[in-house]
Amino acid sequence: MALDIVTSYQGFDHITADQLADFQRGLLGDSCILPVGSKMEVNIQTANQITVADGVVIYDGREIHIPYGTSENVSITSGTQGMMRNDIVCLQYNRDESSGVESVEFVTIAGTPAASDPQDPAYSNLDIRTGVLMSQKPFCRVRLNGTAIEAIDMLVEVYDKGIYQLNKDLNDNFVLSVIKRRTTSFSVAASESLWLPIEHDDIEGYTLIGVGSFEAGSPGLTVNAISNGMRVVNPKNYKIDVSANAAFIEYVYVKAGKESN
Repeated sequence: MALDIVTSYQGFDHITADQLADFQRGLLGDSCILPVGSKMEVNIQTANQITVADGVVIYDGREIHIPYGTSENVSITSGTQGMMRNDIVCLQYNRDESSGVESVEFVTIAGTPAASDPQDPAYSNLDIRTGVLMSQKPFCRVRLNGTAIEAIDMLVEVYDKGIYQLNKDLNDNFVLSVIKRRTTSFSVAASESLWLPIEHDDIEGYTLIGVGSFEAGSPGLTVNAISNGMRVVNPKNYKIDVSANAAFIEYVYVKAGKESN
C-alpha cells in the first residue's frame, strides 16, 4: 500500500529520508540557505580557492550541513591572462545504485574562457525526488578576470527569517486599512425568492473580499455565495431571498496600506 502515516508509531522504524525531504521542501521550497551560523558565506582565499563557511543549505528538501567553526575549501582552476571565465560551483548529490547510500560534495564546473561576456557552463540540475543517481545543484558563480577571481555571485538565496518572524512581519505590515464599498439595487416582490445575476466591477489595486446585503424595509435578505477563499468566483449564481420592495448588495474591496480613507 502506498499510503502511509509518517508521524506515527507503527512498531518499527519507518520514517525515511525521502519523507522528511518532502516535508522540508513543502515548507522551504526547492532551495534556500537557512539563517543559521555563517549562512554558508563564501570568501575568496586565493586565485585558485574559495571557502564556504558553516551553515545549512536545502536542495529538493535535502539538508546539507557544515558544522559550526568549520568550513569547506573549493578549488578553482587557474584563469587565463587577458580572458574572462564563469565557473559554477555546485553541490553534487550522488546515490550509489547498489547500496542506495547518498552523499554530497562540492564540484566546480569550469566555463569556457572568452574575451568578453563569458557564459555559464552547463550542469545537470535534476530533481532528487525522482530517484536520480546524480544531480548538480548550483551554489555560486565564480567570475574570473584574467588569473584573478573578480567576484562571486550566490545562486541560492538566504532564507533570512524563520517562519515565525515572517508571519509576525506580515501581521505587522500588511494592514487592510483602505476599504471601498459599492452597491447595486433592484426591486423585488414581497417574500419572493429568485435567482439574480449579480455582477461587480474590478477596482484597480483592490481585491474583492466579500459580499454583504441589506434592504430598504424589514430584514429578510440573505445571500448564499459560492466563493474561492476571499474572492468571488461565481457571481451569476447567488440565491437571493427577499422580503422588501428594494434591496442592495454591497461589495467590499480592500488593499494593503498604512493610509486610511
